[in-house]
This record gives sequence, structure tokens and C-alpha cells, in this order.
Amino acid sequence: MVSDQSFHTLCAEREGLLLGSVDNLPGIAFLDRAEDELFRVTQETTGSTAPREAPWGWGISAHAARVAAAMALRTGRAISLMVSNGYGVEAAGLVRRLGEIAQHAIGCAQDPSATYARNWGEGAGKAGKPSSAYVRGTADPNATREKYGFLSSMGHADLVPYLNFMSATDERGEIVHPVQPARHPAADAICLASAACDLVRTALAVCQAHGLDTARTMALAQELHVFSAAADRDADAWALAREKAMQPAG
Repeated sequence: MVSDQSFHTLCAEREGLLLGSVDNLPGIAFLDRAEDELFRVTQETTGSTAPREAPWGWGISAHAARVAAAMALRTGRAISLMVSNGYGVEAAGLVRRLGEIAQHAIGCAQDPSATYARNWGEGAGKAGKPSSAYVRGTADPNATREKYGFLSSMGHADLVPYLNFMSATDERGEIVHPVQPARHPAADAICLASAACDLVRTALAVCQAHGLDTARTMALAQELHVFSAAADRDADAWALAREKAMQPAG
């Protein structure tokens, strides 16, 4: 059946329906909490003074961490809006950006000499290459590189990963390419869990850079670790089911 509605009208109606059911997405609640925590921490840095015997570059590093927090808050909110409105697949590129922001915040916080902060501003050194910054200091570099590659492919116009996520079959068994906004279990789970974790990582970096107490932020980080692991398992289960469903019959 062909609709006589315009594309933007169809999408707007669908987005309204999805927003009405956003509370059914547990990841949204975690992302909201992570945003609120980073905002709280950033507010506490207002008027902060250098600790005793602070290295000469403390002010630059501490300020750079706050800049990263501002970038992270806007990016996290954009991800939330995109997933809420049914564009989880398209949010993947922003998730990669948020991961880079978190890593830059950590790099600045861990280097009070301000070398990292200056390199970030100049696009030099360890802060100069996004893929290197994303992986730097992670517990499992290989897994982190794999995630970075996946998010990068989804953020660009790479055909195969897009088809793997978005193509579907209709009642006749023919492949179709949905264009209206919709919930996507795997993409939504990956985007929301990753974004929430990176916001909290950024908050911890701001705490470190400014000498703030981390107890409240660490408690949320521990909750998110459990949630993120469950989201990864759900995404893996979806991928296996998807692979089986898309195999040719016969």
C-alpha cells in the first residue's frame, strides 16, 4: 500500500510514538543519570583552585578536562535524542566521538604538566590521532580497537555494516530497506550503554583533574559496568539471531 503522506510527516508521527514509549528503554534512564552526574561534577569545578604544589600546567589540564565535559554533555544529549526518536543506528558515529572525548579528558587529567592538553589542542602527539586516543590506556586494546572500527564503519557510509543492521525481509521473502525511525535492539543497547559509560568516565576524569571526591561517581560507574555487560550480551544474542534469520532458505 502506497501512502499519500510526505516522508517527513510519516517520520514525525513515528517519532512521536517512539518518544511515548521511551521509558521502555532502560538504557535511557542510565544515560540520563550519567548526564546528570557529569553535569553535577562540572558544576562543582566552578571556582576551584589549584591544589598545593600543583605542577605549572595544572590550570591548562584542568580547564581542558572541563572543555571535554562540555563537549561530552552535548554529544551525550544528542545520542539520547537520536536513540529516543528511533535513530539508534545513526547515533553510532556520535558514540565514537563521545568515546574519543572521554579518552581526551582522561589524558588531560592524568598529565598535569599539560603536555597532553596542548597536544589535544594542536592535534599532535598521543592526542593527535583519534584511533590512538580512543585505545590509549584501555584494559583490552584489541577489543577497544574492534569497537572503534565498528563504530567508525557505522559512522561512515560503509555499505555492508549498514545492510547487516538495517536490511530486512518482507512477507514475500524479499529484502527491503526500512527508512522510517524504529527501535533497534542491538544498536540502541550499544549506543546507550557506551554513551553512559563514557559520560561517567569523563566525570571521573574531571574529578581527578580538579581534586573532587569520586565516591558518588564511582558508585554509578559500578552500576553501569553491570548494565553494559548485559547490553553487550543482548547485542551479541541479537547478532546471532540476525545472522540466522538472514541466511538463504534451502
